[in-house]
Amino acid sequence: MSAIAPLKQAVKSTLSAVSRWRVPCIEPTIVRTLPHDRSAFTQGLAYHRGLLYESCGRPPVSSLTCRRVADWTVQHRILIPEDFAEGIAVCDGRLYQLGWKSQTARVFRLPDLQHVCEFHYRGEGWGLCSANGGVLMSNGTGSLTFRDAALCPGRTLRVTQNRLPTRRLNDLEFVDDSIYANVLFRSEILEISAISGRVTRIIDCSALKAAVHPTDTEHVLNGICYNPDEGTFFVTGKCWSLMFEIRIPSRQPLRD
Repeated sequence: MSAIAPLKQAVKSTLSAVSRWRVPCIEPTIVRTLPHDRSAFTQGLAYHRGLLYESCGRPPVSSLTCRRVADWTVQHRILIPEDFAEGIAVCDGRLYQLGWKSQTARVFRLPDLQHVCEFHYRGEGWGLCSANGGVLMSNGTGSLTFRDAALCPGRTLRVTQNRLPTRRLNDLEFVDDSIYANVLFRSEILEISAISGRVTRIIDCSALKAAVHPTDTEHVLNGICYNPDEGTFFVTGKCWSLMFEIRIPSRQPLRD
């Protein structure tokens, strides 16, 4: 019996630790549903002054579209045949668009999407969002990099969930002190502390995926941006028939 007691105590301690560090899982509230082009292989979304920008990749031709949120009409659309377009972000009054493996970011004038210049970086480009006067970028790993307006790298943030490393972080959004990240092949959005890199909540979007009935394993949840005018997020997926405007419940005060 003396050998069993320590084992029971160890199991109890382990369960207590798991319970303490378990990440809360919540569901978003759907504010409205909007039509989305089924051929759009969405890689990134960005919102700026009543306009929604969408970057779509996949050969042979990528694209960049500007749509007015008020009436959902397309204002501008350009084709990008020479690259596999990825994440986008508004920075320094211009729109940045990553290339997947080209190590090149194209910069466009707003709102007409006239090409301005290019910046270069090392490694793959996945997700992008504006953050702290510059941008925050993912590269398909579990780490995120803060960069300045010229895409020069600064602080790297290692993202962990339940103290374990994450991977395949994709499109991003930065709101207040939190980062929201898609994860490739998962129907969830991770809410991440911009300070510690710890995943604080999981936003379960499986109901959104079920509503569009994707027919291909590549047609996953991807694309997220914040609308500060309404306090809502726009989210969609690759080749989804719908885009959703959602509201994420406010965080409860953290307990020790």
